[in-house]
Amino acid sequence: MPALQWPDQVVPHWNLATALKRSSRFVEAAPMFLKAMELYEEGTKGWAEAAAESFDLLKHPDCDEEPKPEWWNDEALKALSARVVALAPDRHQPCAMRACVLVGDTFSKPHWKEGAHWNVGPRTAAEVKEAATWYRRAAMLTRSPAGKLRCDRIARHCDEYADPLLAKEAAEAAKAHAAAEAEAAAARAAAEAEAAEALKVAEAKATAAAEELLAEEEKEKQQAAKKTASKTKEGKGKKGKGRR
Repeated sequence: MPALQWPDQVVPHWNLATALKRSSRFVEAAPMFLKAMELYEEGTKGWAEAAAESFDLLKHPDCDEEPKPEWWNDEALKALSARVVALAPDRHQPCAMRACVLVGDTFSKPHWKEGAHWNVGPRTAAEVKEAATWYRRAAMLTRSPAGKLRCDRIARHCDEYADPLLAKEAAEAAKAHAAAEAEAAAARAAAEAEAAEALKVAEAKATAAAEELLAEEEKEKQQAAKKTASKTKEGKGKKGKGRR
């Protein structure tokens, strides 16, 4: 085989993997795509396409018992599929990989015949909605009429599942926001009322203190006036006695 003659060359492995896949020899094709992925420089478009092809075969039931790479787990597949589709957004298989990973096991059988072949965690409505976008893109990029119909059909299922949940989440978020706004408005009103009452009390105390101060000043003035009047009277009395 060419791949055996040139073990360090990526093209022979890729070509052999493609030929085996077209012959439905998935168990043999999967390790060839994995080897091509290994030989490609990581982060290149070729590496991304080899990763997507490997994923497509490894999730096939024929490969259930085959050894899986270290990235064959939910979190790693989410991260890998995001990198793959960023590197090769114009290729069908990377888009299909991202869509499939995002859907996971959202749909139960018999409506969803494929399912995931790894330990899948729960999916949010936003993830399923994003999956619909990638399925539609995959449908646009495939040359197979059957593949296009399939991707479009799954995209509709994703929309039908996600749209009501997203609408409910939006309504709940709006309700929570309105409640928070009402609570904040009530808190502001209470704070303003408390501040107004505190100002009123402070002003009353200030007025009372001012009145008390004025009363003290008036009292002191009266006392001073009495002392002055008393001294004046005493002075007049002394003058009168001296004239006799």
